Amino acid sequence: MTIAALTRVPAVRRPRSIAGWIRAYTPRPVRAAAMAAAIRLCKPATANRTAAVLLFGYALVWALSSTIAKIGQTLQGDMAEAFALSRELSIGYVKHPPLIDWVVAGWFSVMPVTRWSFYLLSYLNAAVALGAVWLTARYVVDAKRRVLAVALLGLVPIFNFHSGTFNHNTFQTSLWALAALGFFASIERREIVYSVLFGIAAALALLGKYYAIWIDFALFGASLLHPNRAIYWRSWRPYVAGATALIVLAPHLIWQIHAGFVTVDEPFERLPENGGLTAVRLSLSYCGAALGYLAPVLVTIWMMSSQKLSSLVPAIFHGWPARRIAVAWIALVPLFLPVPLLPPLVHRAAHIPWMYPALFLVPLAIVSAPGLSVRLRDAAFAVAAFGALTLAALIASPILMVTNFLTANETYIAPMAQLARTATAEWHSATGRRLQYVGGDPTLVWQTSFYSADHPHALPDFKRNWPPDVVAREWNERGVVGLCRADDVECNARFAAALIDPVRKEVTLSATFLGFSRGQFRYVIYLVPGRAEAKMPGRKAGHEFAQ
Repeated sequence: MTIAALTRVPAVRRPRSIAGWIRAYTPRPVRAAAMAAAIRLCKPATANRTAAVLLFGYALVWALSSTIAKIGQTLQGDMAEAFALSRELSIGYVKHPPLIDWVVAGWFSVMPVTRWSFYLLSYLNAAVALGAVWLTARYVVDAKRRVLAVALLGLVPIFNFHSGTFNHNTFQTSLWALAALGFFASIERREIVYSVLFGIAAALALLGKYYAIWIDFALFGASLLHPNRAIYWRSWRPYVAGATALIVLAPHLIWQIHAGFVTVDEPFERLPENGGLTAVRLSLSYCGAALGYLAPVLVTIWMMSSQKLSSLVPAIFHGWPARRIAVAWIALVPLFLPVPLLPPLVHRAAHIPWMYPALFLVPLAIVSAPGLSVRLRDAAFAVAAFGALTLAALIASPILMVTNFLTANETYIAPMAQLARTATAEWHSATGRRLQYVGGDPTLVWQTSFYSADHPHALPDFKRNWPPDVVAREWNERGVVGLCRADDVECNARFAAALIDPVRKEVTLSATFLGFSRGQFRYVIYLVPGRAEAKMPGRKAGHEFAQ
């Protein structure tokens, strides 16, 4: 051997992908932990147990992060509304179908009525969505792609930052994922129990929001594309699922008939019609938002892949076995079919928040591409990215806590908790009784229902089912605390005309947090003691006390 050969410095092997560069400079314990998690997630004996532990931890950390980040803010309006409506259970409400209110009522029957508890519910809902996708993926892809699909989904903002708001759109993420899981279990397995569960899940999605008609339509189409379609449609399974869904929906359908389909009409009355160029502009914004939400998925796949971009893109779009076609149909039809259909059907363009649940299966549809190379270390990289984002949100939450208070719209930092305590104290001082009913400005009513220690019911306002004379009689008979903003002329005039000898008090409250001030807010509190023995009357179809 020559001297030159002995002294030659070995060439350093350069990483072939961005993920390789990241791995090269990532501390070894972090890489080891991510790889260990990926291995356990890929082993049949430990996969489901490990996934459950990780998803529960994800829910806890994100709930803690949101609790800290939003300490200086009031509870988001949709969440306060859901709580107020849940105070009176019904098989139907004016604004939306009832499932979210049932879930909120059940949750707070065993959990304390606090913000952290509400955020925990929000992120457990997201964890259920990820868990349902995890169980669905086993019918479609191998273990490594299964891990990759769920980890990538956890990077989509809808399943982390947006999930902190528990409303009808984020609630649907779990319902749609459970419906898809029920479909795959029903078509892949012959036991009739899975068809019953599929029917229940499909019906619950509609009881969460009627927009779920898109996922139910997509699942029907997927049943015609799945390789088991012939056997499936010759069996009893699809008909058992359909019958089960109708049985679950029957009480609410009967309520809708008696209520004049008010829940179907009301959302469209609140939204402006979109025609011509406005519909085109909003539709383009919708598609752009969808691409933006999926950007973390696409970027992560590009970063982890050893394939060049010129070969990576064709690999994703190449190869369409029957099960992948069914998955892609479920992933893409509810996401993009509303774009061309909604404007001519209902004269309204697709609304960006409506897409939230529709993204749940897109990562699985992408990683199921046979030409996409997926190694164990790629799955570990995605798990590490998922964990890093979760921990980063927790670390950043104290900074966000201050930033949110200083930059948020006044609606989100108004002193609702102070107002609720003040109004409740005024009632206690005047009557010596527990506050049961609050009315007036809907936002103030919902927030007071949540923040007041008495958690009062929300009395009706002048809405479609309650004429002014009925509202005035209910207010004076039962007793009410009425709440208006001081500059809300209509609200104040309404109480002045409707109440008999009310106590009127104007209060000025400051929005302050950690020494920072966002100004003062003026409210008017009206108080009528009513009759102590007045009871809440029986519910009637379409007559919601909480609007």
